[in-house]
Amino acid sequence: MTDDTIESLSMLPPIRRARGARLYAADGRRFLDFWMDDGRCILGERDARSRTAFKDMADKGLTRLVPGHYLGRFEKSLALLYPEWKAVRVFMSERDALLAAARIVGGTPRMLDAAAASSFPLAEDTSRAVAIVRPFAQDLAGARLAVARVPLARPLAPACLVARDEADFAGERGDLVPQAMLFAGARAVREALSLADHGYDEAYWKSTDRRLSPYFARRGPFLFPGVSGPGEWKAFFRAAMDGGALLSPGYGDPCFIPPECSDGELKRLADSLSRLPSATPRAATDTSA
Repeated sequence: MTDDTIESLSMLPPIRRARGARLYAADGRRFLDFWMDDGRCILGERDARSRTAFKDMADKGLTRLVPGHYLGRFEKSLALLYPEWKAVRVFMSERDALLAAARIVGGTPRMLDAAAASSFPLAEDTSRAVAIVRPFAQDLAGARLAVARVPLARPLAPACLVARDEADFAGERGDLVPQAMLFAGARAVREALSLADHGYDEAYWKSTDRRLSPYFARRGPFLFPGVSGPGEWKAFFRAAMDGGALLSPGYGDPCFIPPECSDGELKRLADSLSRLPSATPRAATDTSA
């Protein structure tokens, strides 16, 4: 986590409770969460089933670092969520996953966000290309590896490095992680796959354009604030917070349309952003994701 991200989050008052897509602060304020911890909490209230799965495994003592039967089940589930990526390695932390990526590509990975682009620029050297992929993001052409988000809270989820070909993982075994993480992660992936059946789809995402399109560019469920640099970003982030919303705290990182929100909450956010001197989307809304 970067210093700028930590600085942005420090603007929040202490949070006493989070439920679904909403954060409840100790001072009585409520925030609609557009960050979702970078997609890890995209399930909202449906996350409860995954947490119950973790608790069931914890009750069996399977939070220890011992072998078990759930790695294969988890890998098959993740392949359904990210079908372009055929091979999976799990790690205890994303830092460990990135260190493994650096070993595989032979140097510092060239990271690119799959939510923001469909391919690496043609002029880029893709030999060290590593994508960040989240649920509902399109494939990123040219990326050899990817750090794949599991839609589950950080303390419960394994970190995942995925490849298009198992051969890319020759000599890389990954970590031994608690079986509880793998079991809960597989359940979380299944819940994420069912989100569209519960109305989290293009029609729902498009319904937010009326309020948000003057201030964000949209690609599927991902929102990109209309700011031209880090200086404008801080003012934009604070204005959103004044409007009862938590945006992704890192400059350039995408926000998520929450799985549940009211028109009143979106109007409050839009009204707050409208008082900024300028807020111009970086690109027209693109619904091709």
